[in-house]
Amino acid sequence: MRDYLCENAEAIFKHAKSIRRLDHRESLYIVTGCIKTDSWALASHTSPMREPNNVLVLKNRMVDSSGSVYSWVRKGNAQTRAGTTSNTNAGLRAKEHSLFLRGFLLTPNSGDSSGSPPAASAGDTGPSSSGSNSDKDAPSTDRSGKGSGIGKPGEASSARHGGPSAGPTSSASFSDSLSSGPGITKSTRPVVQKFPFQQASIGTPSEFVNAYLLQTQDRAQFAITHDDDWRGTLKGRTWDEGEIVGLLDRLSLSRRVKIKNGTGWLRDESFVQTRL
Repeated sequence: MRDYLCENAEAIFKHAKSIRRLDHRESLYIVTGCIKTDSWALASHTSPMREPNNVLVLKNRMVDSSGSVYSWVRKGNAQTRAGTTSNTNAGLRAKEHSLFLRGFLLTPNSGDSSGSPPAASAGDTGPSSSGSNSDKDAPSTDRSGKGSGIGKPGEASSARHGGPSAGPTSSASFSDSLSSGPGITKSTRPVVQKFPFQQASIGTPSEFVNAYLLQTQDRAQFAITHDDDWRGTLKGRTWDEGEIVGLLDRLSLSRRVKIKNGTGWLRDESFVQTRL
């Protein structure tokens, strides 16, 4: 399926746009499966969670003949629930609950999803527009490692919505721009900023890998990543902002970039095609 998506990325985006409007840099998610389990747990809260009640802990409390049983041991001020699949027969419980979807994230390089980089106009202070799961900053179309840094990949730039520019304008590596966050840029016109300003929250690993590919590969008009490409790399680790640079470092050391029909992806030398 990866080969098919690479060969037909532009046609797929054109078809998607014929169904509904796509925002600038909005990615497509092609579902290929899911991770299922025999138990579930939910936590929700309506008021801010502050120390010391800002930690949620879910633990395996016991293991019986039918499987593990989990419960919330720290709830903060959240409402929590947990449960398991009903045991209608003796033996292991059926895995009926879908926890996470798995699939390909296909991200375009340009606003029109046609693969050609958008033209930069004089006086621009950052990316002109964007789109994805919700509004976030998109990487600059200059993928040489210079120009604006990277915010939340695949989403709208804050500049378009009246927010601060997407990142530092001085020369910086991809890793530096990830860790440095939004910077101050010189503007030739007034900019209305959001208030209160909040930095974009972390995106998914697939979003950051695709942004890395589009920023560093001049030939990549699209980028594609499957969740299975990084799941093994992050196994047993917490996915947070501190893991972004480490993830890309580990991927770049063990994999090499492949470009097919203008679509780039990170491929391991011993990569085994995802079973669908």
